[in-house]
Amino acid sequence: MRGRTRVSQISNIAVLLALLVTPVWSFAGMVDVPFHGDEAQNIYMARYFDLFFLKRDFSNRGWRVYWARTHPPVSKYLIGLALFTTGQDPSEMDQPWRWKDGVQTNLELGRVPSDSALIASRALMTCLFTLSIVLCAAVAYRLSGFVGALVAGPAFAISGKAHATLRRATPDAPLMFFGMLAVVSSIKLLQCLQSSDDKASRTTLTWAALTGLWLGLAGGSKLSAASLIPMVLLPPAVSWFVANSRGTSLVPGRRVLAVYAVVITVTAVTFVIPNPTLYENPLDGIDALIGTRQSQANIQQQAAPEAALTTVPSRVRAMVDRVFHPVGLVVFLAGLGLIAWQEFRNWTRRAVTGRTVVLLWVAGTLAFTALLTPMNWGRYFVPLLSCQAVILGYLAASVVGMMRKRWNASPALPGG
Repeated sequence: MRGRTRVSQISNIAVLLALLVTPVWSFAGMVDVPFHGDEAQNIYMARYFDLFFLKRDFSNRGWRVYWARTHPPVSKYLIGLALFTTGQDPSEMDQPWRWKDGVQTNLELGRVPSDSALIASRALMTCLFTLSIVLCAAVAYRLSGFVGALVAGPAFAISGKAHATLRRATPDAPLMFFGMLAVVSSIKLLQCLQSSDDKASRTTLTWAALTGLWLGLAGGSKLSAASLIPMVLLPPAVSWFVANSRGTSLVPGRRVLAVYAVVITVTAVTFVIPNPTLYENPLDGIDALIGTRQSQANIQQQAAPEAALTTVPSRVRAMVDRVFHPVGLVVFLAGLGLIAWQEFRNWTRRAVTGRTVVLLWVAGTLAFTALLTPMNWGRYFVPLLSCQAVILGYLAASVVGMMRKRWNASPALPGG
């Protein structure tokens, strides 16, 4: 017993140290990340923080321009908040970045943010990136214990692609942060949904509201948060179906319906309220938002045909090249298959665990990337990195667990 306690303490310390080193490493190299034109565009759009929160001008014609209609505003509000809290003007840039002009031309015309604005914006995004690493470790811990967390957190933290993308002043870090929060709350929601505790109903609805909040904020940061929808909506139905497959259910149908009502309502409200372009007619506004985003993707493909991804096989090849690589793909698929097999065994026992949430999270991210990624650019593949880290942590924990069982089952040495 004492030996196990000591191992547990060492595991706790190891995970804590790994997570404490991460912010130091992340912030140390923040200023060295190469500047990207999207950062100038997002810092320019931080002016919407001034319109929305300070002036509360929801009918300003600025809301009708192209960039406001094609990009959800939450990440721009966060950048505006970073500028405002550091004493800077969110409306400092008076012109947006233009890709057809070179860096020098944009600089001469005032389309490049100041160093102080760039550092303030990147500092906030680096905070969100660091918190995303902690959440990634938390998901792995819920799934596979300390070993999984000890592997998943650092695996995500040391990714060069994550460092290059998630520390920039772009929507990628908010998407990752709110997305990881949605994963954690979905796992907790599923646990509460299957609880027989008298207070389970109230707790379940609280977690349903939080799940909807994080999903709405992720979608309000970037439309690719749609990949999280299966992870949020399917586990309650799977839980109800599995529980009802053999007699009396431990998951009341009314509770499941209440969960759906809360999650959908909170998600919709959280997505619409920050975006005045949706106030007049939310459904038409969302349809226009998606349509104009697709038009922008077509323009990108025409402007850079060498990087365009127009078929599923080409996107799958890009995923393998940019994220997995051949050996990593085999390891990833092995871990994914192990999770699926073990969770299916749970289903036969009328139990649904956080593995179902993780499977749907990974499947949704893979499907979205394979079906809708328009360009072979690194930032489109970053959401896969957290999935890869959690799967790697689970596989490592499973291997360690098997080794422990064999060690404990081996006969004692003579004289031992």
